[in-house]
Amino acid sequence: MNEIDFKKLLRQERQNARSRNQKHHFGSSEAVMHPATDEVNYETVVSYEPYETLLANQLSESHRIHPPHSQIDLVYYTKNFLKDETCNEILDWLQTIPVVSNQRKLNEQEESKECNGKWTVLKHARRKVALFDASIAPLPPILSKLAVTLKHTNAFKETPDHILINEYQKGMGIMSHTDGPAYNSRTATISIGGDVLFKLTKRRDQYNQLLLEEGCDKCVMEVLLHGCGSLIVFANDAYLNHCHGIDETFEETTGKVTANEKEGILIKRTDRISLTFRCKK
Repeated sequence: MNEIDFKKLLRQERQNARSRNQKHHFGSSEAVMHPATDEVNYETVVSYEPYETLLANQLSESHRIHPPHSQIDLVYYTKNFLKDETCNEILDWLQTIPVVSNQRKLNEQEESKECNGKWTVLKHARRKVALFDASIAPLPPILSKLAVTLKHTNAFKETPDHILINEYQKGMGIMSHTDGPAYNSRTATISIGGDVLFKLTKRRDQYNQLLLEEGCDKCVMEVLLHGCGSLIVFANDAYLNHCHGIDETFEETTGKVTANEKEGILIKRTDRISLTFRCKK
């Protein structure tokens, strides 16, 4: 598997972002949103280490997005969540993650411990993943800082304790799925590298009649995830009653259901890293 130069991709993404005249700018807001409780707090956020050192942008009510033609509750997105320095620190650290050894036959519990905190290649999906479960071993410092920061920016009520890192090469995707009942109904994903369309579809077991009429693959909402340290948080209805996925394609275009960008933007896929945070029940 070819090595991916994510630092180069990040520099390119930043340059592209500066050269584009974005009409949809997600700036910080004086009213700080509490996405985990759906309440707005107008008090000043207390300065917190590493809260200030990691972030380029706060998560606020201005970052809540809605699909153009339907109702989904709740989705938040901020394009520039992490600072450049934080993204670079993450990319440097990723190079230090060891690769799991598949030489020994292990039972399920042993395999969980053996694979925790190591790169594993998914043979069928052809991508590398690394799982960090705080119930097995303490999180590495960089992930611990990110998890605590997500709590202090109110993306979560509790500090996330389960982090999955995916390395996507150009053209790779992930089939539409749910994160399941093992976690609290809230997921946050940070993206570094290339841009990609994140798609939400209605769950089959929740909308049988609608899907019979309109087709089971109908996308009800897309979010353009920018690869410059962006953050998407989805919860409640979006988590419980919808599947989420990314198409396998080398090019895609924003459409009528894209919630955070205008229709017709061409996205040429490049390599990407995602860090997905959840809280285990």
